[in-house]
Amino acid sequence: MSIIENETAPLYSPATAQSQGHSLSKRSIFVAMIGNLVEWFDYSVYAFFAVYIGRTFFPSETPLLSLLSALGVFGVGFVARPFGSLVFAHFGDRFGRRKALLVSILMMAGATLLIGLLPGYATIGAAGTVVLVLARLCQGLSGGGAWAGAGLLIVEAAPARHRGFFSSFHQAGVGLGLLFGSLSATLATSYFDPAAMDSYGWRIPFVVGGLLGLVGLLLRGAGHEAPVAATPSGDSPVQIPIVEAWRTHRGAMLAVAGIFLSATVNFYVFLAYLPIYASSVLGMPEQQAFAINTAGLCIFVVGCVVAGALSDRFGRRSMLILHAAGICLLALPLFAYLDASRTIVALMAVQFVGAALQGAFSGSGVVTIVEMFPAKIRYSGVAVPQGLVTAIFGGTAGFIITALVARTGEPIAIVYYIVPAAAVTLITACLIKETYKVDLDTPAE
Repeated sequence: MSIIENETAPLYSPATAQSQGHSLSKRSIFVAMIGNLVEWFDYSVYAFFAVYIGRTFFPSETPLLSLLSALGVFGVGFVARPFGSLVFAHFGDRFGRRKALLVSILMMAGATLLIGLLPGYATIGAAGTVVLVLARLCQGLSGGGAWAGAGLLIVEAAPARHRGFFSSFHQAGVGLGLLFGSLSATLATSYFDPAAMDSYGWRIPFVVGGLLGLVGLLLRGAGHEAPVAATPSGDSPVQIPIVEAWRTHRGAMLAVAGIFLSATVNFYVFLAYLPIYASSVLGMPEQQAFAINTAGLCIFVVGCVVAGALSDRFGRRSMLILHAAGICLLALPLFAYLDASRTIVALMAVQFVGAALQGAFSGSGVVTIVEMFPAKIRYSGVAVPQGLVTAIFGGTAGFIITALVARTGEPIAIVYYIVPAAAVTLITACLIKETYKVDLDTPAE
């Protein structure tokens, strides 16, 4: 029996399909996608340049300790993410998605620019470290609501029969942000020598990302919301959406957490942390690791769009199960192969398979969880559990994996974290009810 059997919206009808013909324009979808691109570029450059940030703000005679400190601050930003989810979700459910997104991109851009310009420990001592933590907290608050808001903006107004396809561009924007972050890391490490990278090379992408955030702010300001988002079902807004969501759709919120557990962990492992793992743990060339990561992100972006289109035809659950089952079955042999050979071919195998499996989830995951809730509590129902999972399991992934490897002395210890997460998602995906024919215009009973 489905764990959310009675909590999804009423089934799709032809009349609803016609009513959604007034949906979001291609330009507005592009706007939401660009906003995601800018935000996730800002996030990714911190992960990709964690080694240099560690040496700048946490100098130590032990390089691994500097890296762990930098990754710990990366995780601090995710501690703020659930609070950002709660605040932005409340604001978005009551006053509209677009306004929440405008504030989020401004916060993200400002914090990113600040990190790029912030003097290091050698210049201002511990004050630089404190400001770095505050900037990451600001990024966490921003990211907590922005991801869900952009997803809702697209899904709520996409044509009913093609919601999976259109929603895939939401995650494709995330992938492109990571892609450009990885590309910037590849170019920087290729152009600058190690001394220049430690001095100023790592800062350039942060400054560029902050300035690009202003462009994203202008683009998001030009976007428009679908009527279902602006005035959910003609009802007056719920006073405290998160309380109403938990009271009426508790099972769906728990399902969101289970669905996103594997995707959250493996998103950061395969698309952000893997180059650091390859260079710092396995001793592989940093430049080549970033180049392979860039190619893997291209696979992820294409995989998102393909999976989104397939989910419109075959249902959402099939893509979720493909992702989770693939991780469970392939993670151990792939990482064992990488550890044993430590070759570029092995790294490519891990990177490309992981990116493809992550794309299978990302093309259908967003639309799946959006379809579980009525409009008046949808932002809260989606953002809060997803934000909690991201904070607890995503932002800490790099730190935990690095610590596991250091503790056990086994590079293969990475699978001890990612496989159990995939198993939880696999079970959840098998239990939830199929959602691809629900009617978003009418709230669930």
